[in-house]
Amino acid sequence: MKSMFYLTKEELIERGLPPEGAEKVANFISDAKKGVLSFVYKKVDGTIRNAVGTINISAIKEHPNVLIDEFELEYLEDIFETEELPEGSVPFDTDLVRELKVLYYDIEQNAIRSFNSSNLISWEFGDLKEVEDE
Repeated sequence: MKSMFYLTKEELIERGLPPEGAEKVANFISDAKKGVLSFVYKKVDGTIRNAVGTINISAIKEHPNVLIDEFELEYLEDIFETEELPEGSVPFDTDLVRELKVLYYDIEQNAIRSFNSSNLISWEFGDLKEVEDE
């Protein structure tokens, strides 16, 4: 049973995210639906985190650094089901919505992580560490 729901950019603004922040998070989610991203955000303790992650199930399954079993895969498919995600909206876990925390699958840590939507700094497509290793 899913515990996710979606907020539009307008709803993010109503909940206190500035318009440019709402636009940024919606664009980030749109890109994360397409594949693996390298991105930067500020953690709660103020430190900067460079992350590699996605909400795209195919990208998770196909990534060479990800080892998950069928149980974990089914769980991730339930959490990150993006086919029903309306364009321009952001998925939130019901437990994290008060703080507007965005969930993603961390490719490096092989774990689900979250960050405060107002702390997103930047992102680009691809696993930069994988590119550097080539």
